[in-house]
This record gives sequence, C-alpha cells and structure tokens, in this order.
Amino acid sequence: MLLILVDMNKMNHHYAVILSADVVGFSKLMEGDGEATVRALDECRQHFRRCVTVHHGQEFGSVGDSFMAEFSSPVEALRAASELQREVGDEAITKDKQPRLSLRVGLDAGDVISNDKGVFGDVVNAAARLQQLAKPDGIVLSESVHQQVHKLPGYQFHSLGKQHLKNILEPVRVFEVNRNPALVNWRRMYLVLSKYSVAAAVIAGIAFAAAFIFIYLESHQLGSSRVVRVQAEDSWGTTDSTSKSIAVLPLVSLGSDSAQNYLADSMTDVLTAELGQIKSLRVISRTSAKSYAGAKKRVPEIARELKADTIVEGSVHSLGDKVRITMQLIDGRTDEHLWSRSYHRDLADILTLQGEIARTIADEIHVTLTPQVSSRLTRDRSMDPEILRLWAVATNDLKSGDEDDYQQALTGFVEISSRDPYYAPAYAGMAQAYVLLAGWSGTQDPKHLLPLAKLAAEKAIQLDPGLANAHFSLASVYWADWRWEEANAEFRKGMDLSPSDSVGLVEYASFLTSTGRAAEAVTLATLAVDLDPVSSYTNNELGFALCALGRYEEALRVYEMSVRLDPDDGINRDLLAWIYYRMGEREKSLQIYEQQASQFEEASSFYYPYLANIYVSMGRTKDVRGLLTALERRSEHDYVPALTFAKIHTYLSEFETAIEWFVLAHVERDREMLWDWNYEDALFPDEIRQDPRIQSIIADLEQSRIEPEPLL
Repeated sequence: MLLILVDMNKMNHHYAVILSADVVGFSKLMEGDGEATVRALDECRQHFRRCVTVHHGQEFGSVGDSFMAEFSSPVEALRAASELQREVGDEAITKDKQPRLSLRVGLDAGDVISNDKGVFGDVVNAAARLQQLAKPDGIVLSESVHQQVHKLPGYQFHSLGKQHLKNILEPVRVFEVNRNPALVNWRRMYLVLSKYSVAAAVIAGIAFAAAFIFIYLESHQLGSSRVVRVQAEDSWGTTDSTSKSIAVLPLVSLGSDSAQNYLADSMTDVLTAELGQIKSLRVISRTSAKSYAGAKKRVPEIARELKADTIVEGSVHSLGDKVRITMQLIDGRTDEHLWSRSYHRDLADILTLQGEIARTIADEIHVTLTPQVSSRLTRDRSMDPEILRLWAVATNDLKSGDEDDYQQALTGFVEISSRDPYYAPAYAGMAQAYVLLAGWSGTQDPKHLLPLAKLAAEKAIQLDPGLANAHFSLASVYWADWRWEEANAEFRKGMDLSPSDSVGLVEYASFLTSTGRAAEAVTLATLAVDLDPVSSYTNNELGFALCALGRYEEALRVYEMSVRLDPDDGINRDLLAWIYYRMGEREKSLQIYEQQASQFEEASSFYYPYLANIYVSMGRTKDVRGLLTALERRSEHDYVPALTFAKIHTYLSEFETAIEWFVLAHVERDREMLWDWNYEDALFPDEIRQDPRIQSIIADLEQSRIEPEPLL
C-alpha cells in the first residue's frame, strides 16, 4: 500500500496540448526502399525535435514513424506542427529527397497525467485519433484547441463537424487547418522558383512539377501551341482623337446551372483583354462595363455613359463539352446592329475562338491590327475546361480589392500551374496577386512577397513576352526596390502591349507621381478614369496626382466621387480625410479619421501619421500614444510600415527614435517615402536633416526623379 502511495505522489496532473504526428504510407515506403526511408525518417525526427524544442514543447512516446509531444500553449503547438511540415517539405524540394515523407498531425488539449514513464490521458488518445483524420501534410485539431487559435494570423479553419473517435465516448467537434499555401508558405514557393531557375542552365530539357508552382527550364523546347514567344513592339503606342472606343458588356449565361456562369465571365474578361491589345482602340474596363450587367437601360444610354462608340453584347450556352456563343456588335449612337454571329465549338477551344471574335470585331469597325497583335489573336490556345474554370474564379478574386480574395486567387493560379505548367498567364496572375498583397494597405511584409512576384513575373515573360500584366507586375517589383529606370522601362512595355489596361495605367501613374512626374501622371490617370469611370481605384490615383500638383480643389472633387462610387470602402474615406488634411481643414479630417477608427478596428495604417499630426497640433499627446500602442499591437501579427512609426515619432519630437525608424523604412524601400520626399516638405525636419544616416537616405531619394518623356 505504501508503494502505491509513493507512485501516486510522483504523478502530475496538468493542462497540456498534445501533438500527435505520423508518416503517411510508411509501410509502403519501406517496401519500396527501406534504407532510404529509414534515413528520411531519422532526418524527419531531427526536424521534429528541433520544432518541439523551439516552441517550448516536450517530446514523449515517439515510436517508429509516430511522434508525440506536449505543449503548454495551443499557439506554440500549432506553430510547431506547421513549421515541422514546412521544414520536411522544404528539404524534399531543395535536396530532391526521395522518398518524400508526408506528415499528418492531430492536436488536442486538456488535462493529462504524467510521470517518469510518460504522459497519459484521453487527450493523448484523442490527438492520435485526430491525426488519422488529417490529410497528407494536413493538421486536424479539436474544438478545445480551435477556440484558442482561431484568430491566429496566417491560418484558416474548416469545420469537419462532430466526429466519433475510436475509444472516445463523446463525439468531438473537429477542425481542419487550412493554411493558404501560396501565402503562408512563401518561403517554399521561393525555394522552388529559385532552385529551378538556377537549374535551368544545367539540366536542359527537364521540367519540374512542384506542389505550388512548376518551373520549366530556360533551354527546354516546350513544343506546345500554348507557349507563345511573341516579341513586344519597340514603338510606343499612340492614342489620338480619332481612336475608336468599345465596351464589352458582361456576356449572359443561358445555361440552367448557375455554376456555368464562370464561362460567361471568363469570356467577357478574355475578349476585353484581347481587344485591349489594339492600340487604335480604346476599350472600356470590364469593371465599368460589368456595372451594367442586367441593367434595363438602352444601348445608346449605356454607350453615352461609358463614352463608347460601339457596344459588344453576347450570350453563352454550354452543354457538356460543347458551347454555343452568340455575339453582336451595336452602334452606340444609333442602336443599329452592325454584326451578329453564332458559334458552335468545343469547350476546350474557347480561347482560340475569342481571338477569332476579336479579329472579326476589329474588321467590322475598320481597325487595323499590327502584325504582332494579329499573330497573338490567331494562335491556337486549346485549354482544359477545368483550367478555364479555375482561371475565371482566380481572376475574379484578383479584381475584388480584398486581401483574403487575393490569397484565394493565388491558390487558384498555383493550381492552374500544376495542371498546365506551360500556361504563362497563371504565372502572371501569381505575380499580380503577390504585388497586390504587398501593397501599401496590405498586412503582409513586402520583402516576403515581392521576390515571389519577381520570379513569377519573369517566368511568365519567359513563356510569353507579350503578357502585359506580367510586365506591369515586374515594374511594380522594380519600383518597390527603388530601381526606377528598370521599373519605368517595364511599365512602358506593359503599356505598349495593352494600352487600354486601366489597372496598368493607374500603377504607372502612381509610379510617375512618386518619382516627381505628377503632370504626366495626371495624363495617364485621366485616361484610366475614362476607361474605368465607375471605379474608385482609378479616381483615387487621379486624386493623388492632382494633389501632388497642388490642385487640391480638383483632388477633393475626385475623392468625393470615390466615396459616392463605393461608400463602403474605408480607403476612400481615408483619402477624403487625407485631402482635407492637405488642405489645412484639420477638423473635417479629424472627424472622418476618428469615425474610421471607431468603425474599423483593423483600418489601414496609412492614415495614422496624419491623425497623429492633428493630435499633436491640438496638444492631445495621450491620443498619439494610444495610436502608437495600437500600431505596436498590430505589428505583432500584421505588417506595419516602418515609415508609419518614423513619422509619428517625428511629430512627437522624438528624433533619435524617428531616425532609427527612418533607417528601417529606407531598408524596406518604402515607396511612400518617395511621395513624401517629392511632395512633403516636412519629411525630415531640420533637427534630423543633417544626421549622417538621414543624409544617406536623402542621397538615395535624390536619385528617384526621372526626366519627363512622351507617354502617349
């Protein structure tokens, strides 16, 4: 009896999070190459122990291909599981590991009993059963863990409902961890891209298909009609008063299955883009044209509002692997039908048909095609219908203006590249998504995302030099790295290839404004507004350029228009407050800023320095401290630009701290510094201007101004 009491005293009851992992298909791997599998398992065990130690866990009960550990924190347990899977996957990529081990992980939390023999309890058994529900490279966790990690940045969770686990009496609500591979695993994407970009010079003719992106070798003869190597024209496109304008209204889906709407949306996008390559044709943005979907207005009214000479309408009806498309061209002034035709094709030939339709429309409105554009429109682009569906969904997500949707778009483009590694637009789409996520209002650190954008854009251009959006994305990467001449050259290439690309126009205008060429930016931004009049995005950039020129009243009218166009977008109200700030109407600015802060807990950090400056001018130092505290708290899980902190500390006259933040902002190559340097006299006050560290930054900023040149 005494012996039993002694053993009981050695036992320890405590709360723990249990991580249970095993190797998927281990027995089958052993049958194939047992020695290699054992070596891989040993290396996997080393990764496991490192991850457990780093995240303050304790290993116990690991046997064979199974691993177990306990943690005091659910967050640390989840991070350890994620890091373990990433490390094992990264090693397989960088070292060509064969066999590649896939882990599945289960997490549960609750009371356990431990002694010198191990850790025991229902929680341990439940974690092992949860692990069996996980997919390869997947993580499954119980509701008790989910309640404590569901707000953790970088993770999403999908409920699998209540599950009956073996030897567990009560059913358990289970959640699957749905980490976005294209965003969270940016390091793995970089490894794949950079590794196979280098290998291209060595291993000719080999193509690598990775889980996230396929990188084909530079010297490999692709032999696919989908890979088009068209050289961009050297001359800059011209637009004059005789240019004709056209709008493609959203094509109507006639199928009974609403899921087939993607086909009509995709065809609308592609046809708009195809026509947009024609330099003598002004093509209204799909964003503005889409606003007339289902509208009861007559064609002349729509044409007048969009300033379009001609209107394209059509319908799509798909049945199985066949599709019937009806198109018509209408005179915007007279409502006269200029041309109409029906097409019956295989679904796989849709993109090829789009080029044919674009050529026909150009002929009907008497527009001359350059040889380069004609060549692009006559190419064969047969495509797997599933890729077409994925493409439609991903491109639609890319246009949403929402960070979560950008992440979803990345997932879609990665999936497309895994199905068709020759499809250059998938890489261009990835590049666009990464650039958007790295934007000034994003929560992800640009230094993680922009290298991926560069690699993806370069891959797209390698496969098809005629993709305008790839050149625009590469230009944005160069701009973010303060490589201004290279950025300017890529922007011009993009504009030459697609002069009606309103998004590209806006980006180029923003670049010109930041490099001291606001007058030219107004020209481009005005054209972008003409092409996309109902978009607050295009209007906002025009406002920036006007503000840079000191034309505040005009900028105010533009920002007021943006709020009317999209009153629910907080950024539009931020910018309205900003222009009031620039105009010296601080009370109006303060009212909007504080309203924004009360409505949006995670509003853009862009406006914080301006709000801080207003508070300082009013003697409200305590409120400035509150802003700093909020930003510091946010920076623990989201990206906050160093320049934001630098400005606020400057307004507080905390100059040494401000200098340290300015140095970091310079290291980050913050693009907003360019704007501030060119248009804000007080970026560096006299108290810090002569500091050697600031002088070094100023020397770099002085190089940002590019000489004006003809644009259109």
